[in-house]
Amino acid sequence: MSVVLGLVGLLAFVGLIVWFIVWYVRKAQARYAQLWPPLAALVGGAYKGHSMSGTYRGFPVRARLNAVSDGDNGTDYFWEVRLTAAAGGRDWKLQYGGERLLGFGEKRWHVAAKDDALKQRLAGTGLLAEMTNWGAHPTVAYKAKSGEFEYSEPARGAFDFPTPERFGAQLELLARLALVNRQVNAA
Repeated sequence: MSVVLGLVGLLAFVGLIVWFIVWYVRKAQARYAQLWPPLAALVGGAYKGHSMSGTYRGFPVRARLNAVSDGDNGTDYFWEVRLTAAAGGRDWKLQYGGERLLGFGEKRWHVAAKDDALKQRLAGTGLLAEMTNWGAHPTVAYKAKSGEFEYSEPARGAFDFPTPERFGAQLELLARLALVNRQVNAA
């Protein structure tokens, strides 16, 4: 009899956990359904859950709120926007911090690339001065193999979406970078 009661208790507990998970997922989906439409309008986008895809100035774009769990200290969230342009050239990154090993040195915007000539050409376009006006310190990277530009910045939580104005500025930055890259990063 006690085994049967134990099994019934275990099944009730598992059922409660499943119910809670379903409830939470539905609540999250409803919240995402409120947050995406103003941003989706800028890219003619379709959204589902924490991600969206569309086009901006003829470039395919994807946006999402990414969660990264470190196991011990909880979850970090990142707002990511990816714009795909022509592939080719070399990888590079715009980032804020020190240029030395492990990020030491004067904290400022700089170009990170293995090709020093490409670094100089990108720095000569005025992008670094433009980035000082951002207020936040996103990382913007170009992956030559896929032709993908990625904008990433920390978010405060699972539903911390940018305003439509901020998202529009992020899209403009990525589209501008695609044009600059075409000029200075020939394959």
